[in-house]
Amino acid sequence: MTTNPLPESVSVLICGGMQHLARPLLWFLADNASSSSGSRQGPQVQHVRVVDKFIVSEAGSSLVSRAAATRTQHASQHASSCALGPDIFFAPRARAFLQWVDPRTHEVLRDPRFEYKQANLTNRETAQSVYRTPDGKAYDFVFDLTGEGAGLGQNLSSQMLLDRTTKLARQLAQISAQEGVRAHVRDTGGYLTIKPDEPAIKEGQVGGRTVKSKKAFWWHEAERAAADVPGLNLVITRSAGLWGPFQYVSPLMPRLYMGQVYQWHKEPMKLLWGPELRVHSIHTADWSSAAWQLACWMAQRGRVAADAEAGEDIATVEYNGKDEDEIKKLVAHNEDVCPRDKVPRAPVFNVVDGDNTDQGKILEVVGTAFDVETGFVNAAITTWAKLNLSSVVDDVNAKHFDMVFEMLKSTDPPVTHETSPLTSFLDAETLANRALALDGSKLTKVIGFKPTQRLSAEALLDIRSGFRQSSGAWPLDKQ
Repeated sequence: MTTNPLPESVSVLICGGMQHLARPLLWFLADNASSSSGSRQGPQVQHVRVVDKFIVSEAGSSLVSRAAATRTQHASQHASSCALGPDIFFAPRARAFLQWVDPRTHEVLRDPRFEYKQANLTNRETAQSVYRTPDGKAYDFVFDLTGEGAGLGQNLSSQMLLDRTTKLARQLAQISAQEGVRAHVRDTGGYLTIKPDEPAIKEGQVGGRTVKSKKAFWWHEAERAAADVPGLNLVITRSAGLWGPFQYVSPLMPRLYMGQVYQWHKEPMKLLWGPELRVHSIHTADWSSAAWQLACWMAQRGRVAADAEAGEDIATVEYNGKDEDEIKKLVAHNEDVCPRDKVPRAPVFNVVDGDNTDQGKILEVVGTAFDVETGFVNAAITTWAKLNLSSVVDDVNAKHFDMVFEMLKSTDPPVTHETSPLTSFLDAETLANRALALDGSKLTKVIGFKPTQRLSAEALLDIRSGFRQSSGAWPLDKQ
C-alpha cells in the first residue's frame, strides 16, 4: 500500500482523560519528545496541549472540579451509605470533589512544550478555541479521551451520558474534521462485557448485542457519532482494564489496591465467582504506545485507505435496562447521535495485552505482592450473589469502607482525601459475573503491536512505591 510520509514534527491535542489515560500519554510524549531519544518511532513532538474540565493546583498535586466542588459528604455518615456514594475514595472524604494529579505530570507540565488548559469542552465555542496551537496552526494529532463514567461508582443519568459522552464525541469529531487533523483517536473504555464462557470479542462483533449498562450503550453511541462525521481521519480504540503507575479509576485497580488493606487486617482476600472470570488488561504505557502508533498509521493513510484496511461496521446495540423508554426517546430523531438505521464504518482496534488476565491471575499477583492469603467466597455466597447482586455489592463496599477507615486511623504519616486518590469502591457492573475479554489480534496484525508490560507482583509493588513517593498517597505497612 502506498502511504503518505509523516511530517518531521507534530503538535498534539489531548481532550479529556486527566483521570486516567491523558497523564500516561503525556509522559509517553514527554519521554520521547525528540526522535533522537527514547524508543518511540515517528515524528518529533513539537507541542502538546491537554484540555480537561478540572483545575490544576500547583500547590498541592490536586485537581478540583468546579462543577462538583460544592458537593458535601460528611465522614460521620454511616459507613455503608458512604461506601455506596458516587464519589467514595480510598480515604473517606469530608467536603469537595477532588481529583488527584501525580508529581510526574506536574513535572512534565513545567516543560514549555507542554501545557494544560482548563476548559468546558461541551461548549462548542470553547472547544473550537482550543483547537489552535499557540502559533495559530491546526493540531496534527487529536486524542479524544472525553466521556463521563471513567470514575467508579458514578450514578450517571442517560441525559448526562448523552451530553458529556456521545454529543461531546461528535462535537470534537466535527471540529477535528473541520480543522483537517491528520489523525483523531477516540478511546472507549472497557464497559461492554460478555458472558463468562463466551470467546473474547473481536472488533466487528459488538453491533447487534443487547446491553444493560448505560455506560456501555452511550459510549458505543459515541463511537457511532464520531464515525458518522464525514472527512474525519478517525481511529477508534477499545481498551481493556487499565493498570499502571498512578492509575486509580480503572475497575482493575481497586482489586489490586485492596491487597494492602487485607494484609493490614491480616484477613484473607476473597473474590466472587471464580478464577476463570476474565478481566483483560492493558498497561497504560502500552496503551499510549498503541495509540501513538495508530495516530501515525492513520496520518500515513487517510480515512478511505484506513477503512479499506481495517474498517468495521459499527452497528447499534440495544439497551434493555430499567430506563429503556427514556433512552429510546433520547435517541429518536436526535441530531447529536448517529441515526439508528445508519451503520457508519471506521477503523476499530481492541487494545489489550496477550496475558488473558483473569481473577486467578489477579489474586496470584496480589497474594505474592502483599503476602496475603487469597481465594474465592463459598458456594452459598456465590448463589446469593446470583440472585441478589446489589445486596452483596452493598455488603462488600460497606465492609471495605470499614476496613479502610480503620487502617487509615492508624496510618503514620496520615492518608486523607487531600493526599490520596485510591478507591476501594466497586459497583455492581464491575462485580457482576461478566467477563471483560477482548481479542487483540487485529492490532498486532495491522501495526505489529507488541505489549511490553506484564501484570506481576513486582509491577504492583513498583506502582505502590510510586504512590508512596507522593506524600500520603498510599498507607505504609503495619508495623
